[in-house]
Amino acid sequence: MIHRGTHQIGGCCTEIRTGQARILIDFGDELPEPGQVSQPLELEDVTCGKADCGGVFFTHYHGDHVGQLSRILPGIPLYMGSAAKEIFSLYQRRVAAHHPAATEKTIAAIQPLHPLGRVRVGDIIVTPLAVDHSAYDAYMFLIEAQGKKLLHTGDYRLHGFRGKGVLTALEKYVGQVDALITEGTTLSRPGREVVTERDVERDAAKLLQENKYVFLLCSSTNIDRLATFAAAAKKAGRLFVCDGYQKSILDVVTRHSGEKSPLYDFSRALTYGQNLLPMMKEKGFCMPIRGGEWAHSLAERFDPRKSLFVYSMWTGYLERDPALKALLDGQNSVILHASGHGSPEQIKAVCDIVRPRVGIIPIHTDAPEQLSKAVDPYSVIFLEDGITYKL
Repeated sequence: MIHRGTHQIGGCCTEIRTGQARILIDFGDELPEPGQVSQPLELEDVTCGKADCGGVFFTHYHGDHVGQLSRILPGIPLYMGSAAKEIFSLYQRRVAAHHPAATEKTIAAIQPLHPLGRVRVGDIIVTPLAVDHSAYDAYMFLIEAQGKKLLHTGDYRLHGFRGKGVLTALEKYVGQVDALITEGTTLSRPGREVVTERDVERDAAKLLQENKYVFLLCSSTNIDRLATFAAAAKKAGRLFVCDGYQKSILDVVTRHSGEKSPLYDFSRALTYGQNLLPMMKEKGFCMPIRGGEWAHSLAERFDPRKSLFVYSMWTGYLERDPALKALLDGQNSVILHASGHGSPEQIKAVCDIVRPRVGIIPIHTDAPEQLSKAVDPYSVIFLEDGITYKL
């Protein structure tokens, strides 16, 4: 059953149950229009009643997948990637005053997931598979029960640094499934050219060579984007500087993956302080910022003729956040971004590997009807929120 997400992007929650067990995948906030708030998701024995659920598995830490975690009854097991859990904890401490998704006690109780580390809940086996997304340590889930196989993709893409690894993992560890539940964020944007993370890397290197002071507006948890610009800064001989909060997130990534890949080694990142200003002015820098008055006042310390603001997020946020748009007004700025979501062609590539016997269920999309054209000749199963489908 898809409790929410069959006809909207975000706010997802999927339930899978057998006669013996019940699990949920994601429990997120909706992405409302400006001035609106996400509607609470009410589930019997999950948010009220007797806490009767074998576990809630989170694909990643974005708010539209984890934002209503605090409403889940105590005693229900929660699961999230080990690094993702740490990043989520840091983020929650920062936003707890105005947008709490969970208390520190609840986050501490989350059980860590690891790639291919199987979790058994009754007669259901859940296998996490690492995916490439704009959230670090994100997962697809292979669900096996009663002789059937279901793959829930969560959010994913194939055009990031680790995109090819997604298809390799599906071939090696999943194979053919009975059903595929796939995100379809980009189905309402057909025909758009796919900008890859390598494209961003190439253009970022050029921008860092041509502009001495580069302010990067991107999510503090979009680790691949931060890695792209950190590498570009190093190549251009610039400093990579961030505030203490951002550095704490990058330290988590370095600790988990820095030895495995130089891409995720942020040990050279500097924490901003007044003492760094002379060096920043002399050598130039790339600095991630998140808007607000502090970013304005910092930018004023540097020659605007040598400064560039790079906007590297979904452009829809500029329409939703006047303060963010105001930060860029009158500045020398460019938009350079690669989506965290796969194109329709990439969804088809996944289908060609797992070859769903029964069909494909679209979620996390406001244009589910577009999936049929994208994945032909595979069958598509169109569901409504709250309707049970028996596999």
